[in-house]
Amino acid sequence: MKISLNNVSLDIDLKNSQKFKNMEVIPIEALSAGKKEFITLKAGIQEGYVKISECESSTVNTVMAQNKSSTPLVLIDGEEVIGAMQNRIMNRSLIVPGNTTMPISVSCTEHGRWHTRGNSPKAREFSHSDFFADYETRHRKSETLYNNSDCQSEVWASISDLEIKNSYRSPTSALNDSYVHHRPRLNEYLKHFSMLYNQIGAIFIINGQIKGLELFYNPFLCSQYYDKILKSYIMNAITNYYSNCSSNSSNIDVGAFLADLSDSKLNHSPNQGLGQHIKFSNNHGTGSALINDGEFVHLNYFKTKYDVSYKKQRKNVRTFGSFDDLLSKMDE
Repeated sequence: MKISLNNVSLDIDLKNSQKFKNMEVIPIEALSAGKKEFITLKAGIQEGYVKISECESSTVNTVMAQNKSSTPLVLIDGEEVIGAMQNRIMNRSLIVPGNTTMPISVSCTEHGRWHTRGNSPKAREFSHSDFFADYETRHRKSETLYNNSDCQSEVWASISDLEIKNSYRSPTSALNDSYVHHRPRLNEYLKHFSMLYNQIGAIFIINGQIKGLELFYNPFLCSQYYDKILKSYIMNAITNYYSNCSSNSSNIDVGAFLADLSDSKLNHSPNQGLGQHIKFSNNHGTGSALINDGEFVHLNYFKTKYDVSYKKQRKNVRTFGSFDDLLSKMDE
């Protein structure tokens, strides 16, 4: 099977799904993986090579990224940083070149705070978070950013909706607090999903419907983010859990889902850092991709919220009775 976008293609192998309650994950392995080296945000901050800080004149939707390493720094769409004036998430995936300081586009995930927790210069710097923006927030952000440059109101609205649905209120409307509040339930799900050796991403299914796809440059990069990505989808599974609902991919046309990605309309973003950032949209979803030297560094694809399953939605498309049937047909 192949994923194609903007003349970039990647041969992939879909593995047997992993299931728990109302959530199902189909691991994606690559037949070949990228060889370039990147430093991640968490590793860079821990090792002292990377600093994310408020701009000299603080502004909600821009922060400064400093990469003091000679290795390019990769920042992933939806990745959260905490502290400084207020918590933020990355609005897009990007690569900060080595020995470079540059502004980056972010959204606030803590509506009720605009002050540092302390007076030292370090108080204006961010720490890495254990979480990404939840699936619903990332999805709504993606839909908004396809035709707009600002998504802050949508991000705040999504976080507020999450708190209302879960009957929980953070003192500062911080998304991070919702994750901490739900940590026991997140961990209950998390232990049922494990990353495979050559895995570079996954397709996520909740309540029997595809929610999205995440793809990374190689297994190492995927391993650095996989738990956070899982938790972002688990939050949706928890929020929308029904005792009589289970996840089942048996009637879902995964091939059609991937084919629609390849047929998407493209919207090229202005270059920021290394590589090329592309937003894409089709009748079934939206997403974005960071491409560098003809290879996907990160790709996300979120299915339209009210779209029904592919077997019901699409006509004249060959479908298979179960996901295992699809795998067997691919091997023929």
